[in-house]
Order: sequence, then structure tokens, then C-alpha cells
Amino acid sequence: GGAGNGLGTLYAMVKAVALGRAKLGIELLDELSAGKSVALYHTAGKGTRMAPLPGAENNNKPAVKLPELASVNGKPVTLTVLEAVIRQTSILAPRSAGRLATFWGDQVFVPSTVSGIDTKPTHHADILAALGPMPTEQQWKERALHQYGLIAVDPRGDAMQLEKVTYSEAVGVLPKDVTSVGASLGSFSVSSSLLRMMLQEFKPELDRRSGQMDADPHFWMPVTLNQADYVRVMGGKGTSSADATAHHERMQA
Repeated sequence: GGAGNGLGTLYAMVKAVALGRAKLGIELLDELSAGKSVALYHTAGKGTRMAPLPGAENNNKPAVKLPELASVNGKPVTLTVLEAVIRQTSILAPRSAGRLATFWGDQVFVPSTVSGIDTKPTHHADILAALGPMPTEQQWKERALHQYGLIAVDPRGDAMQLEKVTYSEAVGVLPKDVTSVGASLGSFSVSSSLLRMMLQEFKPELDRRSGQMDADPHFWMPVTLNQADYVRVMGGKGTSSADATAHHERMQA
């Protein structure tokens, strides 16, 4: 079933570190600590949401061509979804100095504003989200927010992560002083120090190449939710209370 986008990100970094050492003679983690930025693009998946377009590229969804030509060395060439994602996310490179930035290879988005892209992150983990005022229950249903990860930000700028919950579940978990709420776009960045800690914490799984963890439910939710809320939300996804409790304690340690 794959490692999941969370554990998969860490495993990709393990491979990248080894490749950088073998091919270029560099220590990638040291380069990050020195202020360099690294971008990682996830390209796995069947492309269900893009169907039937991936069928034109043997189900290789990042290779799907967009109905637009790009100029390369003065010549018009076709542009794939992955190439478009790489081009659009390049504007975040300055903000990602000293960080690993992770994106989805088939996620092209049109931001309503580019304000703030040149500011420095204030937290060890950043998550890209489309934020706005807390919606009503009707708006929640109209926007199908139950199909997305949810980000809620408080007046201090701290965020809480929930994974695909109903309006009533969100109201029961979110604090009353949230200033903005919106769908998580999934893409995230982590500081070099947090990345090192995560690589160390999950070294047993990475060495065995076993386990499956997605970033939202297994990384961000257990560090932003209290244990009772985390166990309750994960219980709705089929995770036992014992497993959810153990993972929450592991991430909080």
C-alpha cells in the first residue's frame, strides 16, 4: 500500500542524502542547515481525481499535458502538470531557505494573492492552506470541506490540523477563538532541525522500509490536537484507541 506521503517524504530524503553523498560529495542535511532549500514532489498515485486524463499517459498522472505551450529557449513546447507545479512553486524557494518543502506533483493551484510569500516562516512546520472565516454548516457542505484536511489558526498564529471531518466534528474539537479556517492543500515545509528529529524518530520504520503514515493524520494532527480529541477523530477512521494513544504519545514525546 506504500509508505504514505508522510513516511514517504522521509524515505525520499534518506535516499536523497545518500545520493548527494555518493554523486556530489555533499551532505544534504548540512546544506539545509546552512540555509539551502530542498523541494520534493510526490508523483505516486493512480490519478483518480484527474481521470480519465492520466490514461493518455499510461496512468502517469504527472505527465499529463496541459492545454498550453511554454517557451523554452525560444521554442514552444508542451507543459506537463509536474512541470507546471515545479514552475509555480519556485516562487516559494526564498521562503523555504533552510527547509524541506514538499509538494504534490499533480496539484496546480491559482492563489488569490501572493502577499506574504517572501516572509520568513514563524514555525518549524508550515502547511499550505486556503484560509478564510469559519464557515457555517451549510457552507461547509457546499464546499465539501469534509473531503479535505482542515487547518484552523488561532490569534497567536498557531494552527490545528484535522483530517476530513464533518462540521459537527470540527465544532466539537476546534477552540472558540479560531480566527481563520480552511482546506489544507497538503503541501508543507519543515525546518532542517525538525526534519533531523523526524528522521531520527522514524529511523526504525525507514530502516525496515515498513509502515504507512500520511503527514496530516500521523504528523500534524498528533502534535496539534490533545490526546482525547486525536483518539476520537482517529477512531472514526478505524484506528484503535490503543494505537492512536500510543502514536500521540510518541509524537508528543
